[in-house]
This record gives sequence, structure tokens and C-alpha cells, in this order.
Amino acid sequence: MRKRLFAVLALAIVIPLSVPALNIKMGTLAPAGSPWDDALRKLSASWSEQTNGRISVTIYPGAVAGGEGDMIRKMRIGQLQAAAMTGSGLEGIVSDVFLLNVPFLFSSEAEADYVLDQITPRYKQLFAEKGFVLLGWTIAGWIDFFSREPVVSPADLQAQKLAVSGVNPDQVQAWKNVGFHVIPLDTPNLMSALSSGMIDALYTSPLAAASYQWFGIANNMCALNIAPLTGAIIISERTWRQIPESYRADMESSAQAVVKPLYADTRALEEQAMKVMEANGLTVNHVPPATATRWRTLMEGGIKPLINRAYSTSLYDEIKGLIQSYRSSHGG
Repeated sequence: MRKRLFAVLALAIVIPLSVPALNIKMGTLAPAGSPWDDALRKLSASWSEQTNGRISVTIYPGAVAGGEGDMIRKMRIGQLQAAAMTGSGLEGIVSDVFLLNVPFLFSSEAEADYVLDQITPRYKQLFAEKGFVLLGWTIAGWIDFFSREPVVSPADLQAQKLAVSGVNPDQVQAWKNVGFHVIPLDTPNLMSALSSGMIDALYTSPLAAASYQWFGIANNMCALNIAPLTGAIIISERTWRQIPESYRADMESSAQAVVKPLYADTRALEEQAMKVMEANGLTVNHVPPATATRWRTLMEGGIKPLINRAYSTSLYDEIKGLIQSYRSSHGG
């Protein structure tokens, strides 16, 4: 009886201290073998090591888990626990992420990176209010127009059918307000839409255009950086709370550590991708300074009423203030 009593007491002590195994299913649009996919696999290894194998990660790359709207829905119902998402997808959770992706707001990667670092605490709170934890994010390249016919001026693009993210209906309307013929589409549907003639143009990063082979049809690139491509790793707060608090700080640090170097890695791959695409029929169309100004004026006219109506003007003003502060201190 005494031995049994000791055994029961031992179990009573050990069981509360044990941590059940938790498998985190993580979706991403990033193709297998891409810098983001590699980063997520490093993160998976780090989390396993930091938790003595109690936390594992199953990664679903290349939109296997669906578009980013699908991923958000799956995280909310528990079919996915985490995702690495672009800014367009993040807007489906916190619409004010769009304020970091306003066309032509930033003039350089360094400027955008500075603002992102400064504004992160505000966004972490916004994501927490929606039931998600923002683990780490970064600038992961720039977005450009890819199209069947050459695009230099706004009129060139207005004559073509442009695919835009359907996550936020307000943004779809903003494009329409300035004269563009837009078709809301998720990433997994873009190739079939291009092939069928449903769309003629899209805006995306050069690396994505090469990876998904969109440039084979939309074989003209407008060399005018529209907006930074933000990327982030998020996890549902419900899942995050299942992880012992003693692990969370290290796991969050690991997430930040794997995303921070991604811009440099992406830039190097994009340079290679551009060479491959140009060797296989991509034409790069350059935009004169005066025409670039027309683009900025046009998009500002379409975006400003949208921001005043659908987004936080105080947050937008804060972002613009940070941009001005950066430019003043760096001679911009």
C-alpha cells in the first residue's frame, strides 16, 4: 500500500509538470524552397529544440492550405494554428495593415524598415484584439505591375484587366474609383485567370512572378516600385496560450530572428529571378520621372478618401510622421 501511495503521489507531481505534444500547422503562399519556406523550416527546428521536442510544426507551402483568406478562416476554426502571410493577407485580420502598403508611400526599403520597427507595438496590440499574436514581420521585397501589354502610364494599365486581392472590398473600390478595371482574385487562382484571359495584369513581387510562372503570360514588368511587400508570422492566440509561458519569449525571438534577414536573401534571389525572366521573354518597361509623379498623384487621389473612411487616420498620420522623421534625419 505504501508503494502504491508513493506511485500515485509521484504521478500527481509529474503529470502537471509535463507538457503535452503540440503540432502547429502553419500555412504560407511561399513556394517550397523559397527564402520564406527555408526560414519557416529553420523556425520549426528552433521551436523543437527550445521546447525539447514538445512543439512541432507542419508547414504547408505554396498555397497548399489555400489562399490567405482561406488560411485566416482555418486559423479561426482551428484547422490551422499559424501562418506566414503577406500584407494583403494580414489586412484580412487587421485592416490597418494596409496603411503600411499604401501605393508610393515609401521611397526606400530602409525607410519602410525603420517605420515597421517603430510601429510594431501598435500593430501587435491590434492583432491581439483580433485573437492573433504577431510573432515577427519584415519587409520582404517590393511589388511591381506585371501585364500582357506594356505598362508605363496609368492609362496603359487602365486599358487592361487588373487582378487585385479580394480580402478588402474597400481597396477593390479604391482601384475602381481611379479608373482601373479590377478583378478580385486570390493567389491560387491567378494562373488560371491569366491563362483564360480573365485578367491581363497583376501586381506582385518579381520573385513571386518567377516562382509561379506568371511572367510567362504577363511578360511585361513596369519598373516602378508600388509598395513594400510586408510579410509576417502570426499564430492564433488560442494556440499561443496552449504553449507554456516559459517557452514563449524564446519562441517569439526565434520568429523575429528568421524573418529579419529575409529581405537580403529575397533581394539576391530576385536579382537572379529577373535575369532568368528577362532571358525568357520578360520586357522591363521603365517609367520617366514625370510619369511616376502622375502615378503617385492618381493613387493618392483614390486612396485618401478610403483612408479617411475605412482606416485609422491617427495611425496613418503617425506613420507619415515617422517617414518624415526618417527623411529629415537622413537628408531625404
